[in-house]
Amino acid sequence: MYIFIWLASFVFFLLLLTFSAKNTDLVTVNYYFDFHWQVPLVVLFLIFFAVGSCFGYISCFVKHLRKKT
Repeated sequence: MYIFIWLASFVFFLLLLTFSAKNTDLVTVNYYFDFHWQVPLVVLFLIFFAVGSCFGYISCFVKHLRKKT
């Protein structure tokens, strides 16, 4: 089972790496007060992936703490 987890993690990393290599186009993010930011698409995807992962981790952690008490 331990080898399967490492293999799945490695495959996921390779997929993320190849996805990053193919999505390097610049996109413009527009916000209020004429704020705009040009950023590569992959950076935007990785930021949202990281933020979503953090929210998911916090949600699971809170549920875990509630079960303990």
